[in-house]
Amino acid sequence: MPRAERAGAPGGRLTGALVVVGLAGIATTLVVRQLRRPPWREPVLVAETAPTPTDLAPFAAPWVAVGPAAGFTAATLYEKIDGQADLYLQAGFSSLSCQRFVDPADPQASLEVRLFTMRSAAAARSVLARQSRLGWSPLGEGLQGGCADGACFLTLGNDYLEVLPAGTGEARAQGVALAFAAARTSASASVPDLFPAEGLVPGSVAERVPAAYGLATLDGVDTASYLGSHGPMLAWIARGTDGPTRRDAVRAELEHLGGAARTEGAFVVIQIHGSTCVLAAGPGGAAGVQEAADPAEALALAGRLAATLEGGAP
Repeated sequence: MPRAERAGAPGGRLTGALVVVGLAGIATTLVVRQLRRPPWREPVLVAETAPTPTDLAPFAAPWVAVGPAAGFTAATLYEKIDGQADLYLQAGFSSLSCQRFVDPADPQASLEVRLFTMRSAAAARSVLARQSRLGWSPLGEGLQGGCADGACFLTLGNDYLEVLPAGTGEARAQGVALAFAAARTSASASVPDLFPAEGLVPGSVAERVPAAYGLATLDGVDTASYLGSHGPMLAWIARGTDGPTRRDAVRAELEHLGGAARTEGAFVVIQIHGSTCVLAAGPGGAAGVQEAADPAEALALAGRLAATLEGGAP
């Protein structure tokens, strides 16, 4: 046995040496890879741009506003309605403008007007459906909304309005909602002419939408919904003389969100999150199609939208 052990000793030392050499090689490889790896950098955070809140005073006159309108985004909505924010976020929330008013003759009577801008008319109707209650009274002929327990609710295009009174009757809340509907209908009378009629979802046109479809670069655009053979598509038109600038800003934001862009003729086509966006620009502004399932349908609709911009800004 001692002789056998002595005979095996050199082999054992050789094995040990090979193991040491192997470990040293692995360590060297790891060090080299680490040195070649680019330095770690802090991720770049892009601050969410809050749209300017809508002044709601014209709809509540002659009541007096208690301070200016306040604005909330998806990131700050919990600050305003903690506990119910998910109702709006899950439906497709874009922004909220709210303002409180008092009766000059009775300061104890007040009401709050909340204007939710949703990402689509369908999203606005979804919120209204969740808020609807059995037995509420219709708001008015041809309007989607109603009143219950003194409060009134209305959806108009991408807008969803809540009028919540305190110490006052339902009649006042209904008056504010009807004033809002009348003002928006009058202001938007010419907007549907901008959007091609083929495939346009009736009642889906909305004017001057803040941060449309959740994009800061689409603040103040006109929007509409379309129904193609492969599903719904969301459209927008930005009127003005800065069409290429607006198109490039939208492209940059979508690319920052993970989109892959390419140029196809006069259009910018962006694939993002399994859907297609198409951007166009012309003398009258910029236009685009969002969240389309079929690239060919998106390009066709974008072409029709672009044609409305060829005559210059309205």
